Amino acid sequence: MNRIDKDNIFSLLFKTALKSGEVALSMQKTIVNEKKPVDEIENETSCHKAMREAKTKADEIVQEMFLNALLPYKDILTLDVEEDTCSTSLYNLKNYECTFILDPIDGTLRYIQQEDGWSICAGIIKENTFLCALVYFPKRKIMYVCEKDKGAYVYHNPKHIDERKRLVFPSMINKDKIYYNYRLATSFVSYLQENGFEMIEDTKNQIGCPDAIIECINAKACAYIGAGRNLRDILLAVIFSFMQQGKALDFQGNPIVWETHGRQKELVITINAYLMQVLSKYKK
Repeated sequence: MNRIDKDNIFSLLFKTALKSGEVALSMQKTIVNEKKPVDEIENETSCHKAMREAKTKADEIVQEMFLNALLPYKDILTLDVEEDTCSTSLYNLKNYECTFILDPIDGTLRYIQQEDGWSICAGIIKENTFLCALVYFPKRKIMYVCEKDKGAYVYHNPKHIDERKRLVFPSMINKDKIYYNYRLATSFVSYLQENGFEMIEDTKNQIGCPDAIIECINAKACAYIGAGRNLRDILLAVIFSFMQQGKALDFQGNPIVWETHGRQKELVITINAYLMQVLSKYKK
């Protein structure tokens, strides 16, 4: 194919997420941590390094299932995927005009530890605009998705592509709790605290980035702020931005320009008008 069929490619992602989720679930009880080498990061905690090092056979199998499903689009897609597997060599484009983003098992350490907070994350971005994205938690039986021109939705016990509900914010929202990642400058954290916000690092109490963003979706937190986060890890934030009133901003409160691959330098997701005002006055 020489063009993206948005509906078709979302259908492929949805079906593959369900199938690969079944495979990952069937493997979880006997899974082994094979580990992978990672670069050293200054001031990184041992817990965070362990999360980056974690790797299993399931990561590779899930990724191969997606890459094989998307083979009709191999001549127009650039890959931004977690693992180096057999089929990555079939995708030769490197221009990132239209990119397939995949984390086959986001939260591999949780997967190894038999928890339910791991997910399958996939998305398609074309020229800085997401066409679609999904985050599927197989053990929780819940999937969050977004589609361009359609909005954001949630599937409970997903089986059929049309059986979903629109994601909407509750009427009662938290107004001061903000989650953030450890790369955020301490001066920025202090600035927000001085303006009345409760700042919570996303590793505190082992909540993790995905569940921190889900708290924002459920209005139990008013924002998530990320510095230098990999796009593969923040597709839930993309889905948040497709909700009515959901905003994705940079640190000055401007509408975000999504990177085409790799890391998003600055990210704020929120529906809090006061926070937007505070960001507009922030000076780096």
